[in-house]
This record gives sequence, C-alpha cells and structure tokens, in this order.
Amino acid sequence: RLKHLPTGLIVTSQTHRSQHQNKLECLKKLRKRVEKLNYRPKKRIPTKPSQAAKARTTEAKKQRSRTKSLRQKPNLE
Repeated sequence: RLKHLPTGLIVTSQTHRSQHQNKLECLKKLRKRVEKLNYRPKKRIPTKPSQAAKARTTEAKKQRSRTKSLRQKPNLE
C-alpha cells in the first residue's frame, strides 16, 4: 500500500507474490492517478470564419434564394 501525501491518494496492489513487484505496480498506479488529477485540457481559442468562407456562405444563400424563388407561381400582373 502506498499513500501520496499531498493528495491523500491510497493505492494498493496484491497481484504479485513479491512485495517488491507489488510496490512497483503501486508506484505506476499512483503516477497514473496523479497525472490524471493534474491534467488540464487546453483552452480552445475561438476563431472567426475567414473572408473567403463568408463569401462562400453568402453565395450559397443567394443560390438557395434563387431556387426557392423559382418554385413560386409566376406573377401575372
């Protein structure tokens, strides 16, 4: 059994017959848990669409508007 003093995590292992191997396994487990506790995901930097992307979306909207306007009945007045 190993205890990480700063965090108070306790790790035990009884998989091997030898005490030395169990201690080594406990150390590995403890390292993994401490790394998991200290992990902070990177903050995402918000991005804006580029000028070309804006142009593409406006062009697509215009095209969609044209196709929908063609579906309407013709105005006879």
